[in-house]
Amino acid sequence: MTTPTRSGVMAFKEETTEGTLIAPVAADFVPMRDGFSFQGELETIASDEMVDDIGSTKSFVAKEVPKGTFPKYLRHSGTEGTAPEYDILIKSAMGSQTDNSTEYDTIAGSTAGTSSVRGKVVVDSGEGSNYVKGQALLIKDGTNGYNIRNVYTISTDDLNFNFNVSSAAGTGVNLGKANHFSPLADGHPTFSAYHYGQSSSADFKQGMAGCRTTSMAFEFPANGFAEVSFDYEGIEYFMNYIEIDATNNKINFIDNVAEITVTLDSGVYKSPLALAEEVASKMTTGSAASQADTITCTFDSSAGKFAITSDGGTFELHWKTGTNGSDNTDTHAGTILGYSDAADDTGATTYTADNAQSYDPPVTPSYDDSDNIVLKDAELLIGNFDDITDRKCVNASCTVGTPKTDVPDLTAENGLDSSIVTSREITFTATIILEQHEAGLFDAFINNTTRSLMFNCGPKTAGNWDAGKCFNLYMANASITAVTNEDNDGYRVLNVTAIGHVDESQKDVHINFV
Repeated sequence: MTTPTRSGVMAFKEETTEGTLIAPVAADFVPMRDGFSFQGELETIASDEMVDDIGSTKSFVAKEVPKGTFPKYLRHSGTEGTAPEYDILIKSAMGSQTDNSTEYDTIAGSTAGTSSVRGKVVVDSGEGSNYVKGQALLIKDGTNGYNIRNVYTISTDDLNFNFNVSSAAGTGVNLGKANHFSPLADGHPTFSAYHYGQSSSADFKQGMAGCRTTSMAFEFPANGFAEVSFDYEGIEYFMNYIEIDATNNKINFIDNVAEITVTLDSGVYKSPLALAEEVASKMTTGSAASQADTITCTFDSSAGKFAITSDGGTFELHWKTGTNGSDNTDTHAGTILGYSDAADDTGATTYTADNAQSYDPPVTPSYDDSDNIVLKDAELLIGNFDDITDRKCVNASCTVGTPKTDVPDLTAENGLDSSIVTSREITFTATIILEQHEAGLFDAFINNTTRSLMFNCGPKTAGNWDAGKCFNLYMANASITAVTNEDNDGYRVLNVTAIGHVDESQKDVHINFV
């Protein structure tokens, strides 16, 4: 059977322990797009021995270097306060994720800001502790219009803006429930990645453990869809893998007189062939001394079935009546191997599994109920806190690079101890329509002056941002590294590049869904 590529499904699940696969639940599945990849690659070392020939001698596997690419339409979950289904891909790159489930509102004292003083909103006594720098506010001001702003600093219960607003918020204005991703220097989580041929009757499944996002590339073309593409790398790859644990690790059988029980090693077997080797080994050398024969186990890659064979006389497999059979503790390996446990297998020297292996997802995938973001009526601000003129923008993009390095360990089975994120590099580019008298961007560029940058996008209703459907990207510190005046299909534009950086009080980038 050949499966169409478009019928595949993928899921991403945050790991508890780096490098240990953790099964996905329904909400971990994410719609796929053309351009994805899921590759189980190896790093090899070559021998330079010469054996009376000009050909190369055998190379050896040093470590696994699986990797993948996952393009995605950038959109919220559709529910305010609930992160989108692909949140672990962002969290792995950034380090921290906070999902704010409680919405607070303003009290008296909010200001719009001036050329010398930042604008702010004020929340009730003690509520300021629920906010952090970089967190997005969806200021639901029904009188003056909704605004998206980020928290620049916090003074007790005063939330100071990154950019001012046109009009101060009154009292009782709700401030939204942001899903906030902020950058960390270490402690970035890893995730397991899964790719199934389809959601039912799949002809394969792949897994990747110990994955880290190494790059996020956001694209914002006017009148197009907002998009993001993730590159990720793992430390271990699995193909049609099978998991053995305490619920399915026993085999009860009779090869002579008394029932023998063997215990398979728990873990994720990279392929059915690896599990077949384990079954044969345990049933021959890992069982009681009274065993007389050699037991073999094979996997038929055409039929998808296991077969267990004795080289002596008949033997019995007690899937039903054994100590661990379905009549008793029901912790036998028969079901995972494809054998029915409605009855024992008796009277033969070879037993072929009743069922072929299944490669379907463990659950039925579910997806966020949200629409793609069409890039119009978005907002791009670059400058000081009082520069609140929206930049007219043809397109924009942002890359968050978080390369990783593997930590080797010659005592580990796969030669690796762990992996770490080694740096974070933020680059924002925009093609801005050139306005008469423009000077600020060039001045910041030539004088290496730090500026702030914020990009907001999402749908609006009656001019107000729709809660649960919008995206915010904020760079507190941006250095303008390029400003070029160019022709763009007959009109003049400025191509601007900004690089994010940290200082003693501010991080380089924040990502929010509001």
